[in-house]
Amino acid sequence: MTSNPFRPAIGAAVVLLCALAAHAQADAPTIAFGTKHALALRDNGDVLSWGDNVMCQLGRPAGNSAATPALVMRNGKEIAAASEHSLVLTTDGKVYGWGMNAEGVLGVGDTYDKCEGPMLVPSLEGKTIAHIATGYGFSVAVTAEGDLFCAGDNSMAQCGIARTSRLDTFTAVPFPELAGNVADVKAGLFHTLVLTKDRRLYAFGRGRDGQLGNGRTANGFTLVADMTDVVSFAAGTWHSVVARADGTVYAWGNGSKSQLCDGLTASRTMPAKVDSLPAQVKIVDVAAGGHSTLLRASNGTVYACGDNQSGLFGVNAPVVPMPTTIPVSGATRMALGGAHAAISTDGCVVRMAGSNDSGMIDATGNSGTRTFGLRAGLSLCGPKPTTPLANLVRVPPSGGQSNCWATRVEEDSAASPKFAALRQTMLSVEAMFKNHAAFIAAPVPVRFRTSISISEGTGRMHIKAVPERKADGTRLWIAGCEVIPQLDRIGGAIGQLSIFFNSNESLINAAGTAPALTSNVGAFPEYGGWVLISKGGRLPWIPQTLDDKLNAELTRRERALADWLKSAQNLKAPAAVDVEKTYEMLKKNDPAGAEKYRTQMATLANDVRRRQEEIVPPTTAALEKQVADVRQYRATFTREQLMAPAVWADVSGSGRRGLDAKVSEVRSRAIASAGADRQARQQALERVAIDIGALSAEYDLTNLTPGAADRAMHVKADPAFPVTGDARVQLIMVRFFSDPDPKQTARLAWGKATKETFDLSQLATLLR
Repeated sequence: MTSNPFRPAIGAAVVLLCALAAHAQADAPTIAFGTKHALALRDNGDVLSWGDNVMCQLGRPAGNSAATPALVMRNGKEIAAASEHSLVLTTDGKVYGWGMNAEGVLGVGDTYDKCEGPMLVPSLEGKTIAHIATGYGFSVAVTAEGDLFCAGDNSMAQCGIARTSRLDTFTAVPFPELAGNVADVKAGLFHTLVLTKDRRLYAFGRGRDGQLGNGRTANGFTLVADMTDVVSFAAGTWHSVVARADGTVYAWGNGSKSQLCDGLTASRTMPAKVDSLPAQVKIVDVAAGGHSTLLRASNGTVYACGDNQSGLFGVNAPVVPMPTTIPVSGATRMALGGAHAAISTDGCVVRMAGSNDSGMIDATGNSGTRTFGLRAGLSLCGPKPTTPLANLVRVPPSGGQSNCWATRVEEDSAASPKFAALRQTMLSVEAMFKNHAAFIAAPVPVRFRTSISISEGTGRMHIKAVPERKADGTRLWIAGCEVIPQLDRIGGAIGQLSIFFNSNESLINAAGTAPALTSNVGAFPEYGGWVLISKGGRLPWIPQTLDDKLNAELTRRERALADWLKSAQNLKAPAAVDVEKTYEMLKKNDPAGAEKYRTQMATLANDVRRRQEEIVPPTTAALEKQVADVRQYRATFTREQLMAPAVWADVSGSGRRGLDAKVSEVRSRAIASAGADRQARQQALERVAIDIGALSAEYDLTNLTPGAADRAMHVKADPAFPVTGDARVQLIMVRFFSDPDPKQTARLAWGKATKETFDLSQLATLLR
């Protein structure tokens, strides 16, 4: 799929596409591109990997990179590659994953990277999986029964689960419209597209660029209007593309690099037909890269549009604004990434173009190519095995000591004389646990390792109990009592104690959700798994005020207005002089094509003028009013009220139901007034999206009111406690471990005994 604007990363794999009917075949050869690594699925089920391996995304020992494709798994049915992780679906319906796992994207129950090869995803065991896809930091899977599951980052609702920013295991996507009804799924950077069994398209997740296709620029869940009879679909970074059974193509979302194939650089919030293809062309496959699009016709011709800075289209132009033929004829397969593309004409030989970072295009070390060349060392065809072979090709060595303490890791300013007193306090706490009989009586042989970090008066200490191997077989030991340096990155401890000093950062999430009182441990409260020890029981957070909330709302609306104004400035029709110049050039060799081109450009110009007249002014006015409304609403409150906790007025949800009813009514009226004409309906929905946005903005603002602290919407860290930089220990937070696997009864009993028998009053004596 995609490139990430915040760091160079591919948000979702864009696989080598076959006809949709062949998508489920176990022997369909495919390619999936990550940012700087790639996977290939051969027709015999072999899975190969090559490219960058810094985050273990190749799933095999290869140093930091490997330019030669090599075997990593067998019996593959589908593959998916994201920025720095990989997934494989095997013919028996199982899913394996490896690589970076910071957001829990692999669905294995933790956020540690998986570096010793493919790992069976435990949260999908017991299910037969039919399809997989990967986005930036999240993954999705479809069961044979048509249910959808998602794991990883959900901060923009790309997993569709409310009030959860991250999922460490694959969890059912709860939309009733999708239950038992999913045929296939694709993932963009932060949005998900779902094809149902009746060939309708749904979208959810980030909608800021209109990639959800519902006429809005907000996150959510929606049926993509009028997208029926879908035969191929794809999600790019911030755009979406569909091919329908009649061979037509529709695109919507971000168009900043002309990836919508309309010759413009503006975004669209509703599906728009790509009408600039040659007559009689029937598109059967689509692919969406970072900011680029490929369209494969039934005759094997591949058309490209969008970002071509890396030369991945095989033509010499930084941007391709209109569908242009890729110089490889008779394609049967195609793949697209953020900076790479691949074409095959026979299902075996692969031709590639684009950036050659990490040897993605070839092993010569060149910087890349704008010409599709044969990819040496790679074929999508391989010999069929005569006998069944295991899925894994490599079973990872055993040894070392156990029940001892590894060398302590001290980071940041832990050795600074300035923080000597705090360091000594932390070592005293370590000694308490070294002498705690219940803790050191681990149920299996382990190595204990302490790591401490001190920075400007705050300290963090983690004590891990590390077994010889992780559950997936990854080796954790090295000589003697030591553990591997990558331990903190890849995890594997069966128990961890975390003790924070003068730090409250783990209690309050980015959304400002108030920590819940989960229990009391001895005489001390436990919030969200953290036992808080402070003088007088003082808590390190306070409610967010109405002033805080209004400031945040004002900032959000000002940003939305600025983004819109920038987008509106880019809404320009092709220059008449350029159109005429191209027309005269085409007329010499293709008079009919020249006339068609002139007509298309005139249609584009008319559409731009319509949007400039009908959409830009009222949208600008509406967004400016929304900014002004915040300031006016703030003025209705006294200073005392602004400093009071912010509460949500629509507690019963009646206001939300009323808003939904108004939105439905506005959309229905617009559709009815437009009649049966598809273009008229799209334009009508585009116009009423302004009114719908105004209704939502009013609801979001007027339900912010001052109220009591126990009804506060969100909290924030108390800037007065603990005092930053103060050498005194004012707050100690302890998190005892628990094993997420309920079958590990011995480990559960060990963790419970450690927590129940440790004397927390020892820590209270360290407060100053």
